[in-house]
Amino acid sequence: MEDIDTTIKKRQEKKKLEEDTDLALKEKDKAIGLLVSARRDLEKARKDKEDFIKDREIEMKQKFLDLENRIVKGHQDLTKLEEDGLKVAVDIENLLKTATDGSLSLLTRAEELVDRADYLKNQAEATIGALNKAKEDLDTKIIKNSELEKEVLKREKEVEIKNQKAEEKLKQAKDLAYWHKRPGAEYKEQ
Repeated sequence: MEDIDTTIKKRQEKKKLEEDTDLALKEKDKAIGLLVSARRDLEKARKDKEDFIKDREIEMKQKFLDLENRIVKGHQDLTKLEEDGLKVAVDIENLLKTATDGSLSLLTRAEELVDRADYLKNQAEATIGALNKAKEDLDTKIIKNSELEKEVLKREKEVEIKNQKAEEKLKQAKDLAYWHKRPGAEYKEQ
């Protein structure tokens, strides 16, 4: 009888071992499934992060290009303003040569206009220098500062203000040129 009991016991142990093995395999499969799912989730999160970073990078590059284009346009406008100012200065010099036989008061007025034209030219050159310095400062801050968008907005405002000042100076130069085209006219400073 002991042999039968031993055999039954061995069979029970074998069956228990098989059940434990099946359970362990199921748990292993379940753990592998969880790992695969977690890995898939991590991959998706990594890809989403990379896509987000790429989108932000493209957006920031576009904003930087837009700002750079605005700065270039402002620089071109100031260069044109400087050329107009130089032309006005040349026109004034020519008028002075032909008006030397005029009255003393006309000569005094012409000299004042030359001074104003020189002042306008100096201001235009100073503005161009300030814009170039502002562009260099902006480039440095973009490299050093992670808050790129804040700096870009600040520089846009500076360029708009300087552009507005340059337009005002251009209008003054045009008014000055108008006076030279009609010597009898009275130039009124605004």
